[in-house]
Order: sequence, then structure tokens, then C-alpha cells
Amino acid sequence: LVASGVYGLGRWWFTGILTAQSGQPYSARVNGDLNGDGNVRNDLAPGTRRNAYRLPAIIQADMRVARDIPLGGRVQAQLIAEAFNLLNRDNINGVVAMRYGLAGTTLTPIAAFGQPNATAGERIVQLAARIAF
Repeated sequence: LVASGVYGLGRWWFTGILTAQSGQPYSARVNGDLNGDGNVRNDLAPGTRRNAYRLPAIIQADMRVARDIPLGGRVQAQLIAEAFNLLNRDNINGVVAMRYGLAGTTLTPIAAFGQPNATAGERIVQLAARIAF
């Protein structure tokens, strides 16, 4: 779901974007070539199926506030403040997908399985000025 809007009030402009999505699927893997096919990227953990797990949902709100300032004639300045991930939500977009380590023929559970290892980033705020003529 993506929703956006623009609201103008006199010389002020308010815009926002809300993005919400369910968590992406991922598969439990084995850190090694369990099936002996020479490809270590397609070995699913025993007892699991492809895409059996999901990352947490992602919700992000971005906002922009702008103010138009006439400078005379056709020249106009605009002061802008923008915030991305305004709520500073920890949007996880990666986890440890290795369920087992493989040593010879022995599978060893990996304790960090399912733990976050990547996020979409923290809140970012930026200020800008623009002149139109």
C-alpha cells in the first residue's frame, strides 16, 4: 500500500507518503552443499519448504513541508524541510537465513537464525532552499 497527498495552505505546502507492506518471504538455508549438487545457494534446511518464513512488515512515513517566499517580480524562494522514515521505525529488510551449518555430514543449528542483519535505515532529515525565476 502506498498513499500520498499534498495540501496547500497559503504559501505553505505539506506533502506526505505512507508506505506499508507485509514482510517479504525467505527460506531457511544450510551453510554448505547439503544435496551435493555443487551449488550452495539452493540448499534448504531439512524439514522446511521454500519461503516458509517472513520478514516483519515495513511501514514508512515520509513528509515534506515547504514555504514559498516571494522575492519580487517573478523571483520566488522556497524553503523546504523533508523527513524520511519520520517515525524512525526499525524496518528490517534482512535476517540471518542460515538455519544450519554443515561440517562433513553433521548439521549444527545456527543460533542467530532469524535475527535481523539489515534495516532500511534510520530517520533522515534534510533542509533545502530553492530559487525560481
